[in-house]
Amino acid sequence: EFRRVLFRSRSVSIDEAERCKTLVHRFDVALFSHAPYVYNLANPNSKVHAILTSLENEMHTVHNCGGRGVILHPGSNVDRRGGIANISAALNRMVWQEGDSLLLENMAGQGNVLGDTLQELADMYNGLDETARAHTFFCIDTAHLWGRGEYHISTLKGVQKFFDTATEIILVDRSEE
Repeated sequence: EFRRVLFRSRSVSIDEAERCKTLVHRFDVALFSHAPYVYNLANPNSKVHAILTSLENEMHTVHNCGGRGVILHPGSNVDRRGGIANISAALNRMVWQEGDSLLLENMAGQGNVLGDTLQELADMYNGLDETARAHTFFCIDTAHLWGRGEYHISTLKGVQKFFDTATEIILVDRSEE
């Protein structure tokens, strides 16, 4: 019988994970995995259950390899508010384990991709329940930040504007919890 496998990845053996963990500690590096770009939690028609299962497996693998978390492009939807709500709802359905960390990555602002502003990332986070919030963080991709053009990070003034905005929108909210 033919079965369509939506999100297949290579399994990592216990021995491979232990060797990776040894190298991570030996070289004192922060190891993160990047989820496949095809994941789209913003689309209500996407295979959310399959995506969540794959993300859960990836976080387990990364943790076993001594890593810190999985970076995720949030997704795309022409209905920005609806898409953000879909992302939060999907992450609230995740089965989180101790040590799991999912990092929502900012985007450059192309097409209908969500998460291109700090406010959109904050809105995704603010829609999370307490459990999901404890495991969800942010990855700021400077290439995406540069591509978006809102923060001119080639200047000290632009970097300061970014951190001022991030502190106001994202960091303060998290520190008050």
